[in-house]
Amino acid sequence: MRLSPRLYAKQLVVACLAEPQRVNELVNKFWQRIWLDKKFSWRKSIVQEVGSVWHELTRRAEVKVSARRQLHPVEQKFIGKEITKKFGQDVDIRWEVKPHILGGLVVTVNNERFDFSLKGNLDSLYYNLVK
Repeated sequence: MRLSPRLYAKQLVVACLAEPQRVNELVNKFWQRIWLDKKFSWRKSIVQEVGSVWHELTRRAEVKVSARRQLHPVEQKFIGKEITKKFGQDVDIRWEVKPHILGGLVVTVNNERFDFSLKGNLDSLYYNLVK
């Protein structure tokens, strides 16, 4: 079997889910194994894959909401409720500030992007007019 960052990530997540009381020990041994296998250059990819595998195995959607400014807690709560209602399951929401967004939101769900920003709408309008 060919090693990949995803395979390493899956091994770690499965071990942590099986023995949650030993998570710190398992993570330390995991990174030691990565170092010994001379795969430390994969560390960023492995970390990304850990999140992806975790959400797959626990059946939770990973949602990233990007806005031009920090959203007020009331706005975050409302958006969080709407996203949870849409998916019908618990979701992990990460809030990001991206100053290049002119207005609106960009929502990424499990690596699928939904652009509700002003720029996204203008790009869509332009594409439809040119087409």
